[in-house]
Amino acid sequence: MSNIIFGPIHSRRFGKSLGVDLSPGKKQCNFDCLYCELDPAKTMDAYDDVVSVEEIATAVKTALD
Repeated sequence: MSNIIFGPIHSRRFGKSLGVDLSPGKKQCNFDCLYCELDPAKTMDAYDDVVSVEEIATAVKTALD
């Protein structure tokens, strides 16, 4: 499976869920959501190695097959 998609993980709200890591090379998201499986990160001025929409869509389709 892609390093963009992780899981399935158990969600009390949704049952089984797939996680999507939009910055698989390193943690760049600074939202620090309570439900996120990833570690929190500091605020960044710029993002490196942004994952394209096409890569995300392909990874999700592959994970669902």
